Amino acid sequence: GAKGGDGGKIETSGAKLAVSKAADASAKKGKGGLWLLDPDSVTVGPGNGGLTGGTNGTEATVGFNAIDTALAGGTDVAIKADNSIHWNGDYTPTSISGDRTLTLQSGHNDGGTGRYVFGNIFLNGDIDASGAGNGNSLALILNGKIALNTDVSLKSNGGNVVFAGVVDSDAVGNNRQLRVDAGSGSIIF
Repeated sequence: GAKGGDGGKIETSGAKLAVSKAADASAKKGKGGLWLLDPDSVTVGPGNGGLTGGTNGTEATVGFNAIDTALAGGTDVAIKADNSIHWNGDYTPTSISGDRTLTLQSGHNDGGTGRYVFGNIFLNGDIDASGAGNGNSLALILNGKIALNTDVSLKSNGGNVVFAGVVDSDAVGNNRQLRVDAGSGSIIF
């Protein structure tokens, strides 16, 4: 918090969500906390307004500006969808406070078999934290079935880049390129 200690965990959960501002789990004198967004499916892209809930079967959306606000304030962001995440557009953080983490995770436990089933993460744009400045990095964790719908570049400015799922082999057949630059960080498959 402001006087001491670490930031906590804030969870925004539900099949469809409507949030007008980013959550703040920062700690000025400790380790920043986590904002967890937990919809069934979500589209992430340019814009304002944070997370707005879809109705009648449309997907929820989260704007890059809500992610920016959280990361700049010292809060890590985790988007964990049961079914799919559509990352639409190029994202360049305007500011990062220290070493932050952005997690994209898609999947769920199958109640019938008890096995974990990967959901889809459709990457339709870059994530470029190379302008975060000295001492600021953005670790990226991608956990799901990653589909490249275009050539994609991931730059973390020294944060680790972790692939905890699978990269869809159709991307290779379609001649899609995945370029990863972790700077002084590690790239982990």
